[in-house]
Formats: sequence, structure tokens, C-alpha cells
Amino acid sequence: MSSYKPSVLITGPNGTVGSQIVKAILKKKDNLGNIGFLAREESPRYDSLKSQGFQLEFKSSGASAIKGKYDIYVICLAATATSEEIGLIEFAIEAGIKTIYPSEFGFDTEQFRSLPPFAPKIAVGDYLKKKNEEGVLDYVTVLANSFFDKGIEDGGSWCFDLKNREAIIFDGGDYKVSWTYLPDLGELVVESFFDKSIRNTSINVTSFVATQEEILKEFEKQTNSEWKRIDTSLSAFASEKTDDFAKKIKHFLNSCAYNKESAAKFNARAPLRYDNEVKIHSLAEVITALVKKSS
Repeated sequence: MSSYKPSVLITGPNGTVGSQIVKAILKKKDNLGNIGFLAREESPRYDSLKSQGFQLEFKSSGASAIKGKYDIYVICLAATATSEEIGLIEFAIEAGIKTIYPSEFGFDTEQFRSLPPFAPKIAVGDYLKKKNEEGVLDYVTVLANSFFDKGIEDGGSWCFDLKNREAIIFDGGDYKVSWTYLPDLGELVVESFFDKSIRNTSINVTSFVATQEEILKEFEKQTNSEWKRIDTSLSAFASEKTDDFAKKIKHFLNSCAYNKESAAKFNARAPLRYDNEVKIHSLAEVITALVKKSS
């Protein structure tokens, strides 16, 4: 463990990603300086955080109120709130924070620059690079690709329906895709706080790489059942007409997650690892946890 004891501020501590980072922060609390979270107002939903040592900070109090108090700022916003991010980064700069972890935590948006839904994230990335070139701050972009456990637990976003024992398999299901287990993401992000060598880079926090065929076989093995398999092409699935907004989102996300070309490029990136510091879970271990949780 490094002798460096970073002080960390987080926005969105109760969200899907933020809650995992908070858990990992608490595990490393003795190795950290100040830990805090930035909020708009006081709320009972923050009581647990405060009781565990997090300091509640308000943007409305002004940057001067936390000047010099934190050196790392982790932003965990929902996709719909990404437009607020540059304003938060400007606030952090004014407060003297030197390293920003933007609210990426997903697909490598550089591969999808032409797609309008990714425009806000791309704008944030371009802004951070500009500020870094000006010598104002450092950044660490976290690329996690698809959150495997989240997609299974919310009813099969990644086309594996654990409850109904059903899988939609794209284009034969024999090509590899990178997956991230959320607890691994939290642990790796927090461990990276101590690693100044990864500043101004994009880190890959993939847990495991697996084909749909491998995933289906592991689910069938651990549920001791034969699943219904629906074979289709990704292009047909992605272009399916629907008025259901949730389905439209599902189709779009799957068209990105299972895109052969982008998957191959992402798979080629070396995943971030810290020997003996973070336990990274395998496909079998993650499915074991998910099956157990669903029973």
C-alpha cells in the first residue's frame, strides 16, 4: 500500500456505481484522508453515509468551503444527468481538486463518437483533456463496458433472463465480450486512487471476458436446468420496432455491448489489476452469486 493518503469527494454516492465505490472506500478508510460527498441538500438518505465518516458538502456553499480539503473527485451521475458534469468539474477546479474521475463507467465512448446518445460524455472527455493540456487537472476515465450483475438482476437487460430461464443469443453467441461485476468496479476504482501512474489515462475494469455460449452453459449448469434459447442476429434485434421506451434502450445498449468490432477492440485493452489487493471475480463466481441471490 502506498504511503499516499488521498482525500476523496464523491457525487452520487447512493447510485448503482456510486454505492459500490462507497463500499470500497469504507474498506480502505484507514488509508484515506478526508472522505466526503457533494449534495444539493440535506436528506435522510445520507444518514448512513454520515454515520460511517463521510462529510456532507454542499455545492451551494461555494467552492471556497472545501478549498484544499479534497484532491480526488469521483462523479457518479445517471446518464440523464451527464449534462451537469462540466459544471461540477468547474466547481472542483475552483476548489483546488487535482484529479477527476468523470461519470463514464461504461462503454468506451471514443468508439461511438458518431452516436448522439454519447455526445454529452464525449463533450466531458474533451473538456477534461483540454484542462489537462492547460495544466489545470488530471483525470482518470473508467471504462467498464457492461455491468453483468446489474443486467441480470434487472430482468435480463443483457438478454439472459434468470427468472424465466431464457436467453437471446446473437449471431451464434461464439464471440467474446468484456463484462464487469459491480463490486469489482468499486474495488478497482478505489485501489487506483493510490496509483498516480494511471493519471490521464483510460483504465479498463473488466472482470471477465466470455461468449454468450459460455454464459448460457454456466447458467444452465448452476440452475440445473435447460434454458430456452432464442437465436437471432444483433442487427435484427437492434432494429426491432417498438413503442416501449425501455425496450428501445435495451435494444440500443445491446447493439453496443454485443457489437463484434467494438467488443474485439475493448477485449484487446489490458484490464486493470492490482495483485493481492483486489479480488477479481470469475464468470462462474459471479453467476454463483446471482443464482444464490435470486433463489
